[in-house]
Amino acid sequence: MITNIICAAIGIALFVAFIGTIVWWVKPIPLAIIAAGVIVAMIYDVVLSVREDGNR
Repeated sequence: MITNIICAAIGIALFVAFIGTIVWWVKPIPLAIIAAGVIVAMIYDVVLSVREDGNR
């Protein structure tokens, strides 16, 4: 379980760094809103997956 959390945290950090760089250079507001929504959905999915894995 802790391995899944660590891997998810690394993946989220890398994805946020990558998308953050793109949003920083391109700078349209709709892209930033979409990127923020995707990041929130990704974190929500990871939290649900970790909770489900802990109940097994």
